[in-house]
Amino acid sequence: MADIENEPLKYPKILELGEIESAINLYLNDYKTKQKDYIQSVKSGDTIKAAKDLADLEVINNILLSGVGMAESTMGEVYPLGIENQRTIQKQNPQLRQMARRLNKQRISLDKVIRENQDIEGEEQSSELESKSSYVKYIFMTILLIIVAALTVRSFIVPNSNSIDTIILIAAIFTALYFLFKKVF
Repeated sequence: MADIENEPLKYPKILELGEIESAINLYLNDYKTKQKDYIQSVKSGDTIKAAKDLADLEVINNILLSGVGMAESTMGEVYPLGIENQRTIQKQNPQLRQMARRLNKQRISLDKVIRENQDIEGEEQSSELESKSSYVKYIFMTILLIIVAALTVRSFIVPNSNSIDTIILIAAIFTALYFLFKKVF
């Protein structure tokens, strides 16, 4: 428990005031507890305990009065400092606004860089998908080329090639031409 009767450590005055307030609150809680004990002692007729509790209440009361005095004197020092700080802030307000504008510009440029990075990542994913798609197309074209070559060789070697082979050959050639024109144009 903080002892407000001793000289507080050399903190900024507002912190000293907070420390004094905390100590006063602790002593107020002790006072309330001791007051309940005193009332209980009086009701029960225990005059010795009641006299002891009353003496404790008087000690706590004196400590509280001294704490309030310290708080008033510290408040007298803190208040003018607060006024001075407000004046300083008012003087530096244009500088703070200028700094805020610079920070906002930097935030906007940072957001732009983040968006560009996201675009680049999206383009990278898109190019990976295109690469995989092209790979599948080339495999399909290779298989199609093998089929066309085999059917072409078969149509020259076998004099009685049927019309189904010819239809498959023509379909394969048109499919290859379609992929070729799609890639070029």
